[in-house]
Amino acid sequence: MLSTVKKIVIFLIFLFLPFSVHAETLDVYLFYGEECAYCHQEWEFLDIMVRQYHGNVEVHEYEVWHDSKNAEFMMDVKDELGDKGESVPYTVIGEKTFNGFQEETGTEILKAIDASLKKMPGDTVKAVQNDEKVNKTADNNSLVIPIIGETDITQNTWLNTILLALADTFTLNNLFAVFFTVILIMLAGKYKKTLALTILSVMFIVYGLLIFDVLTFNNLIQTVVKTVIAASAIIVSAFALNRFIKKLDNKKDNKLETFIFKHQKIWTLVFGLIFGLLFGLIFVNAAKGYPHILDLILQINSLSNIYYILYFLVIVILDLFLIFILDFILNKFKLNKYILCFVILITLSIILIFWPKLFLFTS
Repeated sequence: MLSTVKKIVIFLIFLFLPFSVHAETLDVYLFYGEECAYCHQEWEFLDIMVRQYHGNVEVHEYEVWHDSKNAEFMMDVKDELGDKGESVPYTVIGEKTFNGFQEETGTEILKAIDASLKKMPGDTVKAVQNDEKVNKTADNNSLVIPIIGETDITQNTWLNTILLALADTFTLNNLFAVFFTVILIMLAGKYKKTLALTILSVMFIVYGLLIFDVLTFNNLIQTVVKTVIAASAIIVSAFALNRFIKKLDNKKDNKLETFIFKHQKIWTLVFGLIFGLLFGLIFVNAAKGYPHILDLILQINSLSNIYYILYFLVIVILDLFLIFILDFILNKFKLNKYILCFVILITLSIILIFWPKLFLFTS
């Protein structure tokens, strides 16, 4: 007799197979100059953008300052689309074009990509390249969904919502928040449940505001947020190391620590609000990732945003489960748990400072 796990696996495979289709990738074309400063800015933007769309968008680059064939190709494309001049960067999405690059240009490019993923436009650049006619705009019913890949998004919206939430749970952004919360819980003592619930509540409120564009940030503010989060992680990791040393030597707490632990309930709420806000802000660009794919699915199917409730509910449940498991595992290490907390936070801080793209920060 099949085990319950095997039955679930077979059931999921049965669900996924009928809906696996060929998802058409949206092609974005960038004509650039090697020494062009604005071109490098757009490179950075497009690198982040491709991550956010998770396989649904592909960028094709053509250097035109040192490659005469590419330069001639760009002019042919411009002639076909009715654009003039030789300025770069020059970006083409279907029949939509962008000359130059500024922060506002990036916003318009994202709007063009969203519109094109709903109704796939004819590929003007490919048509010019192959000396063919431009195909007509066609409705798009398929996207690349994490875990199950290319999928017919007109079916099983609830399942796609759950899978997107599952994928979002295991992004480095969310895992950073989960590890940080667990480490704070290790230091919080008897009020750890209050701390965990406060952090998660505030974090997902801020996350939701980011998704629905109630909160927006420019590159400078994103840099400040990144710096504050990294600094906070280093401070907390130092506190964890300090706890290890004191416990090892049986030393008493200093006056500051005594004061904090004396008013622990109040400080639990304060730290919960602060770190919940910080963890929410760490999603400042990730909020345009998996939830953005969900938003496209809802728009293409003309569905309400009620699926976001399911999306958040799944992430909250999974985060609470991860926090419980990690807290249980770390406590098995007894005194050494403080050393593990120190190592984890320092490692995540180094990644955040030196490889911020892994967190989808733009600067």
